[in-house]
Amino acid sequence: MYYDLNITWPLSAMDASKKRNTSKEHTDEAKALASYVNALAVIAGAPDIDPEKAQQQRRPGKEQKGKNRTNGQSNDGAGLGSGNADPRHSKPASRPSLKPFDPMTGLVTYDRERMLAVTTDAAELGYHFVAYNHIVHGRFDSQAHQNPFYDSRTKETHPPFPLLDPRTRAAEQKRRRKNAAAAPQNAANAAEKGTDKATVADDAKKEWDGVDVTQYSRCTIVLDETSFGKQGHGLTSASTNALLTYDLLAVCPLTEAAFSAACLSLSELKQNSVDIISFDLAASPRLPFMLKRSAIGAALQNGAVFEVCYGAAVSTEDVYASWRRTRNGGGGSWEQDAESRSRARRNLIAGTRELLRVTNGKGVVFSSGVADILGLRGPVDIVNLATALFGMNQAAAQDALSKTCRSLLKRAETRKTWRGIVGLPKLRLVQPPPCTTGGGNRGQAPDPLKDMGVDESGVNSSAVQASVSSKKKRGREEEEEEEKANPTEWRASKKVLNVPKDAVNGS
Repeated sequence: MYYDLNITWPLSAMDASKKRNTSKEHTDEAKALASYVNALAVIAGAPDIDPEKAQQQRRPGKEQKGKNRTNGQSNDGAGLGSGNADPRHSKPASRPSLKPFDPMTGLVTYDRERMLAVTTDAAELGYHFVAYNHIVHGRFDSQAHQNPFYDSRTKETHPPFPLLDPRTRAAEQKRRRKNAAAAPQNAANAAEKGTDKATVADDAKKEWDGVDVTQYSRCTIVLDETSFGKQGHGLTSASTNALLTYDLLAVCPLTEAAFSAACLSLSELKQNSVDIISFDLAASPRLPFMLKRSAIGAALQNGAVFEVCYGAAVSTEDVYASWRRTRNGGGGSWEQDAESRSRARRNLIAGTRELLRVTNGKGVVFSSGVADILGLRGPVDIVNLATALFGMNQAAAQDALSKTCRSLLKRAETRKTWRGIVGLPKLRLVQPPPCTTGGGNRGQAPDPLKDMGVDESGVNSSAVQASVSSKKKRGREEEEEEEKANPTEWRASKKVLNVPKDAVNGS
């Protein structure tokens, strides 16, 4: 099984100031992408955000509520205000149910469909585990940088596409069947419009039957020169509860001080420790700090891993960005964008080879770090890229996508528990096999009481036999002493010799 632990999540609460422009330039792309994921939206659990339906399903306004009270109508339809209905036979007010939690709250339709396409495409390429990355620039704030997948009401983490996750698929299907049975008018409305949602769901289920994509949440904090100043980086005990809601924690150091702190102190196994140390290898020909073997060795000994993102070298998202920029009359050209992509590839290859030289190929993982389907590559392609350009052997390259990632998730799980305990041991009493005799007949099982010499009454027969033996031994010792003192009389008493009685008396 292969892992991709870095899929960039759009419009996260981590960087609310950088909202995506949803103007006319994205309309054509949104329509094209919507046609691709139309059938997948039903099976993947994407919630319906049609503005017309949302307008129809709004709660009644104040005027309508006042009219209902005037007519003597309550919310449940009983005319209690008119005095005609008996309050004793009225229905009790139903307890309001919690609104279903939506992990993708705040995302526009384009971003929702784009993330669904990325997830399903990753499943097609052969990935079974993905992690959605939320990036924090500056200090981590427990209030502003909460996990969007975490429901504070139920204290649970919900994947964005529950029908694709094997952990939540059964519960989501049960919830959908319950909602469909409670609202049969939805089927009638769909039949009037000529759209059968059940047929669409069945087609999508047939197409994606057996696809399992376990989804995790990840938070990456960018450490710069201000992270170790007066402001700090936020990885403190005060933010422990917010940090524990994420499945993975990562840092991206930009200075030498940040790199040393990430390897020596932040990687120690504790509740607010980091699991991944990521580098922006494609940004510059060389990192702004030296990769010291001592610091990297300490991080590897603590269980942290180093991440290499290949998305900057193979992604084609900047191609469409340059196309939109030139179409709208902006600066730049195709030649400049091609040169920047070529420079990013050279920087990535040089930086990765230097990292593999220092780490000896151990404790390194490969991930995409992209947010579009054109930037993803299959596991076999990544293995070939690592062996041909990065100089790794095939076994180490496969471990960077499977074995090392699996160990990393286990280590991240221990970060949330007390002293790294993930389960309770179960002791089972194993019965010994029955004894067999030499003739092949099945004998009796050994009896511990019998071996200790205890009979049915509870008396230790071996102890009794020991006491009798000791008495006999003392009797023999006394007889030997008597024989030595007066041998003739002792023999007469034992009738050993036929000695006359007067001879014994000495007469």
